[in-house]
This record gives sequence, structure tokens and C-alpha cells, in this order.
Amino acid sequence: MSNAVRWSIVTAACWVLGGCALEQGESGAPASDDVGVVTEALTTTAFTMSNVYYSANSLGTCSSSSKRSIVGFEPSETGKFPVFIYLTGTSMPFNGPDAQPFIQDMAARGFVAATVDYDKGNYPSCNLMTKRASCIYNGSSTNSAISKLCARAKADCSKGVVVSGFSQGANLSALAKNYDSRVRAAYLIGHGDKASGIIDVSSCADDARTTLTPSQMRSINGENDEFFGSNANGVRTQLQKVVGVSCAGSWNCLQADGSAMYTLQALWTQARERLDVTTVLLSNRKYQILLGELANVGANPGRTALDMLDLGSPDLDWTRLANGMGVEAARADTCERFADLFVQANSRKGPFLIELMI
Repeated sequence: MSNAVRWSIVTAACWVLGGCALEQGESGAPASDDVGVVTEALTTTAFTMSNVYYSANSLGTCSSSSKRSIVGFEPSETGKFPVFIYLTGTSMPFNGPDAQPFIQDMAARGFVAATVDYDKGNYPSCNLMTKRASCIYNGSSTNSAISKLCARAKADCSKGVVVSGFSQGANLSALAKNYDSRVRAAYLIGHGDKASGIIDVSSCADDARTTLTPSQMRSINGENDEFFGSNANGVRTQLQKVVGVSCAGSWNCLQADGSAMYTLQALWTQARERLDVTTVLLSNRKYQILLGELANVGANPGRTALDMLDLGSPDLDWTRLANGMGVEAARADTCERFADLFVQANSRKGPFLIELMI
């Protein structure tokens, strides 16, 4: 995630690792001159909040005797910004080389971004895990980590909170919205509910136990994750349980939602700044996220309503749209074609868009 590493972006879900806290046009979304959609990297300033929040002790109590620290970066510019929180995994340093690129890049994208320390000495049962999550993410407690971050002069959590984490940190972050409704999205790495026959956190980690909806989560594991799943089938099963999306035997659970039309201008910025960015656009030619929300409330829309959520007739041609913004692009109709294009795109300089037909 450092400047030397090329960014790969799924714009169809407005996700650039949380690169926009809200979609433009969404209720409560920031105005064009506000934070949320960043047109260029911002300069940032580091900060440290030492022993500032009440973390969970060995009994799970948020205690003044177990205060822990928060380290982060925030935009140097004046203004108010949404918040990003990252949690590392078991036995990992909370401010180590895996956490630093996340929070630095997110601050440059317009977030007050921080990594939060917690008791990572063991992988807890659900009873202790939910207590740890509450100490970090309970917005109703002034002593929680999220409250301390939201109280910073440059933070405005009403603009949204994005969370992320690895392994145990992913499990904890998946629970964030259970304790604070301002959490809008989660990017979870090494995420699962059962590990090596030793750990079982399904009673708190599975989708039915989390307030975050599947459309608000992106969960990524390696196909041979040695902790969660061990092989491709096992990993896929674990991800389906914690995210709540069934892939029907597919290795890829990514789903398009039509929101790329809100962020088209980002392509022009990529070209103007000559950014090394690979944009992967999931082209299903419909506002799938809105169709999902209709289903969630039991609505039975008629033809007129469905037509309003259709992006066909005429079909959007994203390769030509990208070209018009100064970005080279190509279309992939198969996974094999996509794999070839993805390798090519990441081995070249400058931005490139891949329209993946699904």
C-alpha cells in the first residue's frame, strides 16, 4: 500500500480501501468541496494519543488500569474529516509495518486514520471478543477508542467511520457497527469464524451476528489461508459465513452495485496525476445495491421501478468512458482474460481500467 505499490480499485462499490466514506449523491454525503471524495493526495501530519482509551483487561472490562494508545495520521489541511480505524492481528505490533501504510494512505485520502492498540496476546472466545470490540468501538462511551478519535479537532464522525483489520483485528472490526451506527463500511483481511479446529467464534463473527450488511463489507483471504479454511473451499465457506454472501461455488464473491457512475471523475484525476492505479470495474449494468435494499424490505417493485435501476439501453461502455478521461482501458469477458489484463496493468506505468463483465 505504500507509494511504491500499485493500487487496485473496485470502483463499482465505491471502494478504494475506503477511499470514499460516502458516495456522492447519497443522503448525508459530503459536498464536492468537502471530504469523502478526494481528488488528489493530501499532505498529512502524524499524531500519537498515549494511554488514552480504556481497553479490555483479561476479564473483558474496559478499565482505567488497562489504558492503551492510538497512533495515526490526519490531513494537514484545515477542515473536518471522516475517521478510519485499523486493528492488527494476534501478537502483531499495533503500529508495525503492516499498519503504517494503511493509516498513512487513508489520511492522504481525507481521513483521520489511526491504528488502535488492544490486548492481542491471545485469540479470545466470543465472550471476550465482543467485550474487546466494545471497548474499542462503543461510541456511547467517552472512554472508547472511537470516541477518543471522534473527539479530535479534525475528526467528524458524522461523515462516517470506516474500519479495517487483519485476522483477530478483522473479527473485532466486523463488530464495529454493533456498537456505533456511524460505522459505514469495513475492509477485512484474513477474516473467518473457525481456526484450525481450535478457535470457534461463529456465535459472534458470523453475518447474522453483525450489524454491518454484506454490501458494507469487503472481506479478503488468501486461498490457502493457514488459519481460516486452509484451502480454497474452506476459505470460501468461511467468508460466506462471516459476510453473508453465497458465491454458489465460485471463488469470487465480488458484486457490482452501480455506484461507479458516482465516481467517474476519479479516472480523470488518475490520468492528470499519472497515478499507477489499476481500476477493476464490475460491469453488471444495474444498480444492484438498490435492488438488494428493495429485497431486504420485502418490496415487490414493478416494471417502471426496475427500469429506473437498469443501466442498460443504452449500455455503458466503460472502456470508451475511461478513454475519454485519458485512461487506457480494456474489457474482460472471462476470468482468464481478466487475469492476463490484470498482470499487464500492474506491470505498466500510469492508470488502467479493466471492465470486467459479470
